[in-house]
Amino acid sequence: MTEKEVKNKELQGFAKIIWKILIPLNQNPKFKRAFKDEEKAFLLKFTDAENAILIQINHGKIKIDSLKEVDNLYDKYDCDAMLQTDLSTFLEISSGELSTWDILKKIIKREIKVKGLTKLPLLSKIIDFNQNSLGINGKTILRDVIKNWAEIYGDKEFLTYIVDFDKGLDEKYSFKDMHILSNRLANGFLETGIEKGDGVALMNINSPEYLFTIFANLKIGSYT
Repeated sequence: MTEKEVKNKELQGFAKIIWKILIPLNQNPKFKRAFKDEEKAFLLKFTDAENAILIQINHGKIKIDSLKEVDNLYDKYDCDAMLQTDLSTFLEISSGELSTWDILKKIIKREIKVKGLTKLPLLSKIIDFNQNSLGINGKTILRDVIKNWAEIYGDKEFLTYIVDFDKGLDEKYSFKDMHILSNRLANGFLETGIEKGDGVALMNINSPEYLFTIFANLKIGSYT
């Protein structure tokens, strides 16, 4: 089993999604040149997920790890910056749907917590570099980003949900599945009268439907 296969097997949930999105940059010569002098660590913590995500950039190479939530992760891994929010808000930030002013308002309201604010622009630069390599710009809305992923990666594995670890039972979803299922949920929301700006309560966060519902909400402009 290759190092890539081992890492892909170890990561679960949202960390695996981040890994799939960013790790191709390690094969991008332009990225390696642009970030050859950078050595930074960024911690992503989510209020509605069990694990934190550590993103390390080391002289043009990205490494991503999923970490159990314990005290002092920031200091333990000598992080340069930290962003803490819910998954939905992070997706809005990473897809460019929130303006700088929107983000500042959420920071003031404590909906987003940050450390090392002056170092976070580097993480934003990495995300922007990845978006540009996928043909995504600041005016691209999330539903186009998801459609773009589906067209590029198609039947490649997007998410593995462990149903029963001891019995080896799991459910696999491709990028195409992610696009189709979130579209169905979005259409279902619209048919029931849910509109832009409405809130949708999610009761079971430990399920693949949770992530697809977040995508569906963001596609129509509602929130979780």
